Amino acid sequence: MTAGARFPLADGHADSLMWNRDLTARLRKGQLDFPRLAEAGVRIQCFTVVTRGYPVVDGMRAFGALRGWPAAARRGPWARALFQLDRMHALCDRVEGAVRIAGTSAELEDNLAYGRISAVLGVEGAQALEGRPERVSELRARGVRFMSLTHLSNNELGGSSSPLMGDRPLTPLGREVVDAMAAARLSVDVAHASHRTFRDLAAQRAARLFCSHTGVTGATRSWRNLEDAELRVLAERGGVVGILFATIYRAGLRLRWDRAAPAGPARCDGRVEGRGRAGAASAGGRGGEGRVGQLAAVLPGDAGRLIRTSRRPSASDRTQSSGSVCQRSWHCTGE
Repeated sequence: MTAGARFPLADGHADSLMWNRDLTARLRKGQLDFPRLAEAGVRIQCFTVVTRGYPVVDGMRAFGALRGWPAAARRGPWARALFQLDRMHALCDRVEGAVRIAGTSAELEDNLAYGRISAVLGVEGAQALEGRPERVSELRARGVRFMSLTHLSNNELGGSSSPLMGDRPLTPLGREVVDAMAAARLSVDVAHASHRTFRDLAAQRAARLFCSHTGVTGATRSWRNLEDAELRVLAERGGVVGILFATIYRAGLRLRWDRAAPAGPARCDGRVEGRGRAGAASAGGRGGEGRVGQLAAVLPGDAGRLIRTSRRPSASDRTQSSGSVCQRSWHCTGE
């Protein structure tokens, strides 16, 4: 049995839908589309929808206009989320089963068995709900399996990890949304959460925690990186951690290429201590819009022994195939 069959290649983050491109065709822009996912052997790809831009300026309404979104889809966060989700369903329908949305563990297993690519849907920032926790159930019905509480700025649910956001805690509305997500069996993505919001989420024992894309503070301090203690919490809760390898973020990571290993993606060694059983996954970041570095195959391991590496890849290394990651079981699709 090949490594790809035993450990399906997965990627934890792509916000490709906001760019409103035809992912069914091979594209010259961006670094992700269905044909290239198939060629790379990726079997699980998480797609997130984005509904709010940067702090203060936002810019999503103007961005949507530039990317050809219909006027109705640009009006607010909820409309933006539904437009992108409907777009993903339409794209999957056009490829006649080559890519299918995985809304349950059974659907994911079926896709893997028949060689299909599984699209796992998520939402970046629960401001998409526009203050209405009851909308969580509608997201679930549309195939969404995970959502973060915050994204690039603070919102009515909690604090963002972005600079100058003040490390705010989870709000009462945030707790109500977490309860609704637990009831709907949606996982809580802690990517972009402030440290106080992370701690508050960890205190919600019903929350299904994981992180779709992050770096590691133990390697490099960054507003986008998780602390070792936070990685331990995720490991103890059985969550998957997606590691950013986008060079635009640096992500605190350097890859060590193991030339003695069988041909394939690189290996990333890590020594973040922790207990429990968690899988490590990759996350490209920015939906392929930025310069994405090589992605490393990380065999699922104990706790989050994720990162501490020896050297940057050389120019010759970078010519090797990039892939995504091996991981144990995508926590966000568990039933």
